[in-house]
Amino acid sequence: MGKGVPFTTGSGIQSRYASQTPQPATSALPSVPHTAAHSERPTQRWSGPRPAGWASATAQASQEALRGAALRPRPPSPQVPRSARFRYRRVPRAGPKWRRRRKWPSYTFHRNRSIQEVVVGEFVLHLCSWHGIYVLDITKGVPAAVSNVFNMKLLVILSFWGLVAGYRGNSSYSSAPQLLLVSFDGFRADYLNNYDLPHLQNFIKEGVLVEHVKNVFITKTFPNHYSIVTGLYEESHGIVANSMYDDVTKKHFSESNDKDPFWWNGAVPIWVTNQLQENRSSAAAMWPGTDVSIHNVTPSYFMNYSSSVPFEERLNNVATWLSSSNPPVTFATLYWEEPDVSGHKYGPEDKFNMRRVLKEVDGLIGDLVQKLKALGLWESLNVIITSDHGMAQCSENRRIYLDTCINHSDYSVIDLTPVAAILPKINVTEVYNKLKHCNPHMTVYLKEAIPNRFYYQHSDRIQPILLVADEGWTIALNTSSSKLGDHGYDNSLPSMHPFLAAHGPAFRKGYRQSTINTVDIYPMMCYILGLKPHPNNGTFSHSKCLLVDQWCINLPEAIGIVVSALLALTVLTGLIIFMQNRASASRPFSRLQLHEDDDDDPLIE
Repeated sequence: MGKGVPFTTGSGIQSRYASQTPQPATSALPSVPHTAAHSERPTQRWSGPRPAGWASATAQASQEALRGAALRPRPPSPQVPRSARFRYRRVPRAGPKWRRRRKWPSYTFHRNRSIQEVVVGEFVLHLCSWHGIYVLDITKGVPAAVSNVFNMKLLVILSFWGLVAGYRGNSSYSSAPQLLLVSFDGFRADYLNNYDLPHLQNFIKEGVLVEHVKNVFITKTFPNHYSIVTGLYEESHGIVANSMYDDVTKKHFSESNDKDPFWWNGAVPIWVTNQLQENRSSAAAMWPGTDVSIHNVTPSYFMNYSSSVPFEERLNNVATWLSSSNPPVTFATLYWEEPDVSGHKYGPEDKFNMRRVLKEVDGLIGDLVQKLKALGLWESLNVIITSDHGMAQCSENRRIYLDTCINHSDYSVIDLTPVAAILPKINVTEVYNKLKHCNPHMTVYLKEAIPNRFYYQHSDRIQPILLVADEGWTIALNTSSSKLGDHGYDNSLPSMHPFLAAHGPAFRKGYRQSTINTVDIYPMMCYILGLKPHPNNGTFSHSKCLLVDQWCINLPEAIGIVVSALLALTVLTGLIIFMQNRASASRPFSRLQLHEDDDDDPLIE
């Protein structure tokens, strides 16, 4: 045993844990009986008759020695420096209890450790010491029953700080990120489960999937495509239908008359932001609104809309712009009319025809992936594939003819089926009363009474009366309609929901999420491109879990989880310590067990 500072009990008898340095012998034996008042241990054996009172004096001295040893802390293990462990002292109360003396850990036991281990280890030890947590059993200074529980605590602590260290508040790329936004019009979400789409499924396996995207009301093509690229509800960006009328300017808007910037300037689409904020280039192949000068800006490269242009030509143009333009294109859009056209013609429940059409669409997705791989863009380009709406099955037997309810001369139809915008030519209330009882499968709203959940009130382009048909029903004039599929219905209906799939360095791999909103796509795209988004109705936290550098829970939620786990483990630790002490408790002054290297000479002979 190494040298130490001599320790003397209150009785003056030296403990067995004092220094083993030999003490000088006394010159003579005591001439009086030995008592506890003597300050030194006899160095010679007693010879001759025992003096009176010897037995009681010996017993008293032994008691004092044992009491002093009990008060003395156990010596540190020779394998671990004293500075690397906490000390314990035993306090004789009703029963033995262990108490810890707070002591900051030393830096002397970090030999052969990396700087990361030193920093993390010291941080954890200081944190544990400050909060009264026992040390790991690597220091050989904690009861074995406690170490496993503490390891659990430490795992939670390190996991939390690992999350904090891994959190990044912004996207980081070695160069300007690139994003391609692709829309296949009318691609209903459940087509993914109902049909074999191998190319799209492979795309999803290597990226992320949002199973249902809740789009905006009304669920039609122009309004939802503009909501995707602005993050705004229709009442805010101003494209409230495929056909519109402005009562102030007396202007009309339709799919064939959509080039007037007046209709589009109510918002700033992301391709305009990309060019103005970062002085980058944008490109577009047929996306609604991209061939219009919005706020006096058009994409650097774009194609005037024509449904006769094949997909291959659109894809080749976009791929060329992304790979060889100067300055490089960082944001591009690509639009294709299918499966919307076939969905209207056959209806989504026509398995034979829809399987054929969707197989063609899936082949186009395969062509897209192969093209990007051939140009070396597949690993660096972020690609989002989504749609504007779904499709509902209609039939000849589910039609609502307005002319059977009201005189055609009393109103004008601005947009028709399955959501009709009515502009009365006579008193608004009179027209409303005639229409509201027209058919039980049609709901009639005055503009000011449109439900708040539609976000479809606050625009001058929304007409005074709105008719909304039930799912699968068609609003028509006194003529027949050939459509077997339609969209535009209540946006809470699953049949109206599209999907979203994404792949690229900004996205996770193999991740699935149940739902987001259409307006949530815009802030996510701005984040990927490093753009400051304009005011919008989207919520970034709804879509951020799709991104590889984002948490899937909010910071307050993470802190709450960690704190709750630490509290639970603290209670468990205390319970284990309590049970361990009860199980191993001995009498306050029981004989101490000796180690192999301890001196077993009697204290008094």
